[in-house]
Amino acid sequence: MRRTQSTGWIRRAVLLCLVLAPATGRADVADVLSKFYPYLTVQEQYTDNLFLTHTNRLDDFLTVISPGVR
Repeated sequence: MRRTQSTGWIRRAVLLCLVLAPATGRADVADVLSKFYPYLTVQEQYTDNLFLTHTNRLDDFLTVISPGVR
């Protein structure tokens, strides 16, 4: 079986990744979770035309709840 240049390059790349992987270290779960901040936004809106119609207009309050992560 004859080795080609492309398989030699792939093997060197894999070996380099295996050697450098332990040097990157591992992050604690607490460190990772401390970078994410969950939030919840609640808005109340009043509209005088709830269904956006020209006739039979209905006014009402709308509550908009928006969760997210920063």
